[in-house]
Amino acid sequence: SGNTDKADDIAFALSFIKSDDPTSLTDAQAAEEATREAAFFANIDKLEDIMALGLKYGEDEAKMGAVFENLDRVGAIRELADELSLYPDREELLFENADKADALLGTYNDVKETDSAELMHDLFEGQEGLEDTMKNQGLIRLTGEYSEYGDAIQEHGDRAAEIAATAEHFKDDPEKLEKFFGHLDDLDKINDLTARFDSAADQGKIDMIFDHIEDIDKITELSDRLEEANLGTAQDRLFEHIDRLEDFEHGIDAFDEAGILDNLVGATAEEVQMIFDIGDAFDGDAGKLAIAGSNLDKLEDLKALAEDDDLDAGKLDQVFANPDKAEQLLELKGTHGDSEGSLDTIFENLDMLEEFEDDPGLIEFAHENPEDFESAKDSGAGFEQLSSSLLGELKELGLSGEELEEVLGDLKDGPGEEQQAGQPPSETPSNQDLIDQLGAVSLLGSHVIEETIDPKLVLSVEQAFASSFFEDVVQVFQDLSDPTPEGEQTAGSFNVLGGKTVSVNAGSYDISGVYGSLDNGDFLIAAADNLTITGNVVFGNENEGTASAHDGLILMSAGSIDLSGADKISYAGDHLGIGAMDTVEVIDVDLEAVGEVSVRSLDSLVIENSAMRTTGNGAADFVHLRAFEEISANNLVFSENVKRIVMEAMTINLYNINFPSGSQVNLNSAYGPLDGMYPTFGSQNQKYGRVNFIENIKYGSLLLNNRAAFNTHLNNGGGITIGTK
Repeated sequence: SGNTDKADDIAFALSFIKSDDPTSLTDAQAAEEATREAAFFANIDKLEDIMALGLKYGEDEAKMGAVFENLDRVGAIRELADELSLYPDREELLFENADKADALLGTYNDVKETDSAELMHDLFEGQEGLEDTMKNQGLIRLTGEYSEYGDAIQEHGDRAAEIAATAEHFKDDPEKLEKFFGHLDDLDKINDLTARFDSAADQGKIDMIFDHIEDIDKITELSDRLEEANLGTAQDRLFEHIDRLEDFEHGIDAFDEAGILDNLVGATAEEVQMIFDIGDAFDGDAGKLAIAGSNLDKLEDLKALAEDDDLDAGKLDQVFANPDKAEQLLELKGTHGDSEGSLDTIFENLDMLEEFEDDPGLIEFAHENPEDFESAKDSGAGFEQLSSSLLGELKELGLSGEELEEVLGDLKDGPGEEQQAGQPPSETPSNQDLIDQLGAVSLLGSHVIEETIDPKLVLSVEQAFASSFFEDVVQVFQDLSDPTPEGEQTAGSFNVLGGKTVSVNAGSYDISGVYGSLDNGDFLIAAADNLTITGNVVFGNENEGTASAHDGLILMSAGSIDLSGADKISYAGDHLGIGAMDTVEVIDVDLEAVGEVSVRSLDSLVIENSAMRTTGNGAADFVHLRAFEEISANNLVFSENVKRIVMEAMTINLYNINFPSGSQVNLNSAYGPLDGMYPTFGSQNQKYGRVNFIENIKYGSLLLNNRAAFNTHLNNGGGITIGTK
């Protein structure tokens, strides 16, 4: 991709390499062609020289063979071929000595400068003449330019031309010359590497070679392996890790054995370092190195897992047997691996990693119920249909083993024609009860209501209240409800939206699509743990076919209810009810319904700076407040339409309230009235178990701050009745 501007030249050069008719090649010829093509691309920086020689010798197999065997010296070969083009015999001698082309070129230029035809004749007289002349001319140059290295030159004088050609590269670098002449025993290696990395871009490699001259054998061996494999670009990785040659060699061995040596071409320096680190973690395990080299995109995750002390040898074998799962394993270990037994469970279920990520509760279920988890997997019911909550609920129903597998299989496929659904054990509920339980899984989730109410979350009261996971909600609902008068039927059917936690965000919600039939008395939104309401929330029932004169909306929690972020809650139906197990705080929140507003707690009610309104459209216009312990109301405003107000608690403490004129107010505490009809007046007189008018309590704007005022303004209490809870 980096040579697109040379596409035409590359195609032209390939025409000298590739056969016009590949089918006519023998296996050996095809292999040789493939080798040359790979070598060409590994030396694409020498494209111009290769093209020139191809144009000249493309039909000469022997000469082109010499070119491709000595691509490191192709520049010198081309220059000499141009010089000797008129002398076929000399050309032949050149290609027979192509491995010494750089030294021959140096000798040729020296002889050419002498203008001696006789000396030039001797140079190309034959192999012996060439070798003698190269030696003699090399010695002349060496003794003239590098006399201080006379002993070394004398010892290796028969290769003087090659020494001189290589020394020429370092004549301006005394430190390299010193090392070069001190290592002439390694002349072949230094010559080959110098020729291989003779470009300006590779000068850094030459510097490193001389900085590590004592490792010249290993550097040459590894560089040659890469060159022979036509992986020229992987030479960068070798020199980036020249301080770890043994590790690099071990990596090459592993890659070569696995047939992935080509992967080194695409590896970055950081990736090679990570491969080394993985090798260190496994004492050079060739198999692990090969897997690492085959998964460069997963190296970071593999390295992190390989170096994790929490993973034993068996788990690490699993990691490297499944490198595609490394990222998921690392993430799951980080988030759930500290839990007792979780790590073993994760590694025992590598086929379930995606499901574990989506539903971490499955890890705990699988750890605590390994056989049942296997049954769930064997059922064929995809985990997009199942959840840890559902499996836990089925476990509580007494289903396990084959019975669990059978029921889950029915959930996946449904019963066939004339076939019953999988039968639960005799101790468990009936099939219909089981179906109800399966449908009630939504009760276990956390739900956010925003813009609209999802019908899929809505159940009948029979289905919801039958769920064991909704038992707390059922109990609190019953405790908050009014007792059914003797001889009357209990409240009729209604629909329920339930969850572990439920949040209702600001907005307008039409419940007509989920309310149910005309016979339904209420719609219940209930949370097992916490119900949160924020902003201005308006509920309505726009379908007159399902709305009734007594339709109601109940917002309830078996734990706590949070109205701290709410501004107003209204229902355009008959009655609005709010209740919770814990203390309910209605602070800076207005509540409104057509006929009745009710707030209840099995603990206490705290009401401050809030209004409770009814519309006065011919309905009950009733406000009902009930708490088990205490009602504390300060600056509570009632709309003028309210006709009846009831408060019930152990103790009732009231501040800054004006009860509407003409309304009937019943205030019932544990011990009832003082002297048969009175509350206490003032903070200094307030008592536990009584109704306490602590400050600024009025009826129809008339202040009731003592018994005389209570008698005068209320005709002996006619508008307000203090009673017993």
